[in-house]
Amino acid sequence: MAGLISGCGDSPRDLQAGTLGTNVDAGPILLRNVYVDVEPRPDGDQATVRFTVFNEASHPEELTGVASSHAKRFVMYWDRACDGTAEEVARLPLLSRGRVPGADTTDTGSPYYVTLTDLTRPIREGTTVPVTFSFAKAGEIQVDALVVNETQRVEIPGKGCREESGPTAGRAEW
Repeated sequence: MAGLISGCGDSPRDLQAGTLGTNVDAGPILLRNVYVDVEPRPDGDQATVRFTVFNEASHPEELTGVASSHAKRFVMYWDRACDGTAEEVARLPLLSRGRVPGADTTDTGSPYYVTLTDLTRPIREGTTVPVTFSFAKAGEIQVDALVVNETQRVEIPGKGCREESGPTAGRAEW
């Protein structure tokens, strides 16, 4: 089996299974631990896509959108000030040879996430959902994201912000 998987190395993207979510390498863009969290909600019409993204290119990049055949709309959020409150944003900047400004350098969480709303079909725990990430320069990257169940759901520690505290800790000037 390992020979079959490694034999697909000519593909422009390399898919890997993560500890919870899916990992995808697509050129200089690395998506890590991509998963869909369907928290119980009265309206049942929203899901959250959690992920960490790295840009290994020598130039800055931007995540400009996220889409899925399972939802009509998406909203991106970023805790830009690392104060525990994520704000809606139109784009997520990715530093060259890094990730979103202000994010912790460890892979313990992410100060950004995406909500999928106006679901077009049920999103069931234990299945996968196709999620397409759109980047300004790198184009589109599709990921089959695992839908986690309640026992797999994890609290994102520190929202991926730096350990320092205070009003300017982890603040991104973008």
